[in-house]
Amino acid sequence: MKQTPKAWKGRILSLLLAAALLVPGFSFPAQAVEEEQAKPAAASALPTQPVGPYSNSTIIHIKTYEELKKIDPSDPKAYFILDNDITIPQRKYLTFESPLKGVFDGRGYTISFADFRPNVKYLFHEIDATGVVQNVRFTGTLSQSTPGSDGDLEHGPCGNTVRGAVINCLSEVTGEAASGFARDIEGGVVANCVSVVDPQNPIARTSTTGGVVNSVWKQDMQNNLPADTLVDSGAYDLSQDTVLTKLNANVGEYGCEWEIGAEGYPVLIPSALDESGPWPERPEPNPGPTEPDPQ
Repeated sequence: MKQTPKAWKGRILSLLLAAALLVPGFSFPAQAVEEEQAKPAAASALPTQPVGPYSNSTIIHIKTYEELKKIDPSDPKAYFILDNDITIPQRKYLTFESPLKGVFDGRGYTISFADFRPNVKYLFHEIDATGVVQNVRFTGTLSQSTPGSDGDLEHGPCGNTVRGAVINCLSEVTGEAASGFARDIEGGVVANCVSVVDPQNPIARTSTTGGVVNSVWKQDMQNNLPADTLVDSGAYDLSQDTVLTKLNANVGEYGCEWEIGAEGYPVLIPSALDESGPWPERPEPNPGPTEPDPQ
């Protein structure tokens, strides 16, 4: 009997759900099956735990602001590693207009935005579909983040758009219209993240073709993202050990663990990456269907 598209969709989702339940620390709340069925396919194909380097990755360590401002975020093979907390100095211009295509691994260290010039908005303009930001604590003031009729200035530390993945990060940024991580999620995913931003959107302003997975924000924050883009995510009492357990169950092999900080909410514990390898081969892009050889 011929399968309808709807039947095939149901079968594929069932297989995905069954596979997800085999992942250590992963569980669906009562309503999450419905939410997962609504989750866009683009987001479900992205990582939701921090990633390690590949065999052809170029590992680049960043210890100072001077080193940070020289990186090339457009290099898809780059695996950037923070080795220290870094503050963007007052009145220094640093906004990468090229989308991040590689991996930016904060290793639990902090990027602080200090009294930016009016024309500086964020760290990365956009997270590309191949880009990953992970294990970063963002703090400080995004002074250019202001309300606008079209929302163009309501950005976060990861810029305007997340098409890739933001994983295992903490956002404490402030700004008149700051979002926790980005203005929009478009086909991307924000996973295992914590937001205590003041005063606007805990994760992003909009998410139409993306997902938010296993992420938490403080109880007095008003989330405006559609319920069908949220999977096991929401407002919590962030001082509770249950939240800590929830986050640490999903850090994976390359994630920094969390602890309850003096602030009363989870903060990242800095840790070094074991660079001994060996690293896996980078997956080849799916070329799509091919025509059979002529007989």
